[in-house]
Amino acid sequence: MLLSVIISVLYIQSCYGKFNPTNETDLSRCKVYYSRSGTTYTTFFELQKPNRNETDLRLDFHFSVLAASDAHILIATTKKPAKNDPAYEIVIGAGGNTFCDIRRMQKNQVKESVRIKGLLSALDPRSFWIHITRNGVIEVGKEGEELAFISWKDYDPLPITTIGFSTWPGIEAKWYFDCIRDDIKKIKRNLTNEERLRRDLLNHYDPMVIPTKNESMKTMIKMAPEIRGLSLDEKRSMLHTQGVAHVMWMDEKLVWNASAYGNVSEIRVSSIEMWKPNLIVYNHFEDDEYIFDNTQLVVKSNGLVYWHPRLDLRTWCDVADSEHNRWPKDRRSCDIIFTFATDLQKLWIKYTNLSDTQKQNPKFADWIVEEIDIYTALDPELKTDKEYLYVTVELRRNSEIYSRVFLTTYIVTIISILCSFCVSPSGPYKMSLGCFQLVLSISCLIFIGILLPAHDAIVPYIVRLHSYSVTAGVFSIIIAIIVINLSRLERQKQLPNILTNLLTSTIFRRIFCLPEIERDQYGRPSSITRMKFNQQHYILLGVLIDRICLFIGICLFVYSVSLY
Repeated sequence: MLLSVIISVLYIQSCYGKFNPTNETDLSRCKVYYSRSGTTYTTFFELQKPNRNETDLRLDFHFSVLAASDAHILIATTKKPAKNDPAYEIVIGAGGNTFCDIRRMQKNQVKESVRIKGLLSALDPRSFWIHITRNGVIEVGKEGEELAFISWKDYDPLPITTIGFSTWPGIEAKWYFDCIRDDIKKIKRNLTNEERLRRDLLNHYDPMVIPTKNESMKTMIKMAPEIRGLSLDEKRSMLHTQGVAHVMWMDEKLVWNASAYGNVSEIRVSSIEMWKPNLIVYNHFEDDEYIFDNTQLVVKSNGLVYWHPRLDLRTWCDVADSEHNRWPKDRRSCDIIFTFATDLQKLWIKYTNLSDTQKQNPKFADWIVEEIDIYTALDPELKTDKEYLYVTVELRRNSEIYSRVFLTTYIVTIISILCSFCVSPSGPYKMSLGCFQLVLSISCLIFIGILLPAHDAIVPYIVRLHSYSVTAGVFSIIIAIIVINLSRLERQKQLPNILTNLLTSTIFRRIFCLPEIERDQYGRPSSITRMKFNQQHYILLGVLIDRICLFIGICLFVYSVSLY
């Protein structure tokens, strides 16, 4: 019986490779690789065959890694594997250093998963081994331990030849591999004051627990968004905002005596190493409402934490809170609403002016920020006590040139119409002015239609003005045709006496500035005196129609411009 146990142990040792008796490694005698490319594998190394001739291993790989979380190892069959090629992907410390995976393809086909917290550290390199046998057994364990913490058997083993390293976006890792190792000598590295401080603070720190010692008290999160870039997609009613969020809170678990650590008064900590509020944007335009990047946090010795994540937000902007009818002089009011995704009963958000730049009204290409109002309010649907931080941005369109161009064009078209009522019906200009105005107004409407946001229910006032000018142009052409026919065609029939007396009366003639009967209205006396007596009255009637249209047009023009 004892002999069989000894034989079994010897067989296991021959199959499962070399186990180093200690977790201490002289890292100065290792190859070093840095991974900063997120989840992309950029460099691959050829695998070395196991040293023992009698071993049943395909791979006996020992390495160390310095990373806060998410150490990704890809064991592939080629030097440049594609994303969908078969490969073994081993992930250590995934999910914020909480679990490990073995996969049969990059980011896909998870075959085995185990939940283990704290395998990796951003303070000290952690050492591991990987064994893959010829019959497909994959095992991963910690250096100095013979028992694997995760394993899986592939019944169709891959012909592995290369290995590569990567991490998760926002995580940097330093890899040590192919080390020349002395199994007897232990290497002890002297820590700096900051490294010693980070070890003492973070070794037993749980980033999933709110950092307060009194669980009955709420943790106050102070926040001040700073807008540095802004654009508005009016057709989609979407506000695109870029900037920085200045966030501050008190972490009672990260307080230390600076004099005990060489007067180190602040440290920078990765966002996955410590707790931070799970902030989201309530009215985010896209499905992904978790918009804060994984920037580092600054921790002071008194426990104050400063976080300055970059903002790149796309939020809904309510069309009802706008003035489309005043385009291009319109204003918009858009809200950006921040809240928490979790721990709602233990947190409360408050605005604080952490940045002096928030007092300024920035000016961008298309819009001018007139006012930024920031305040805290409860749930807008009044269903819960969930708190929201509202950032209300009042915008004014930065399009003074459009306003001047379109208003000037409108004035030119109206002046053309009014001038058509003043020129002689015997010349070519009466019809030409009306046609010129019509072409100009239609061209302007087409150009406005290209620039104008699409909102069916609201027509801007400048569009209505140019639409009215088109109608007035058509009306002026009709009047020109009538006046020209009255002036140029000779008629035998006399006008009614009442109308004739009215046209020749002194009071009526002075009111409407009608010419003398012996002279035409343009100062050429011979042009009327040579005509028949009846034709003179028809010419006066045409002049009267022009004068009435001129007076009415001036009144309407002044009224329309005053409303703009």
